[in-house]
Amino acid sequence: MPRKKRPPENVADLDPETQAMIAAHNRALAAMSVSDRVAYGRASSLRTLKRWRRMMREDARGAYGNRSFDPEFYRERLRESQIMLLRLRAWRSTGVEPGRA
Repeated sequence: MPRKKRPPENVADLDPETQAMIAAHNRALAAMSVSDRVAYGRASSLRTLKRWRRMMREDARGAYGNRSFDPEFYRERLRESQIMLLRLRAWRSTGVEPGRA
């Protein structure tokens, strides 16, 4: 089964309804306090991490059809989520968002 096509990288290439939803989400994030943004990011990253772990287990059991199981693909996604959690931990402890100093 081929992987889905990735969405456009540039927001301007998306349809107006999606652009409006992204803008509303960004406004909501900008209105949050730092502690709220860290809590939101942590919850989101944990959900993503759990989702990738579940998908890896299901794929290893053959739940997604006859394609070959690629554990490296899942390791990369899990690592990305773990790095995001580490960045959020550093942000919470220092008060400075990593990469913004």
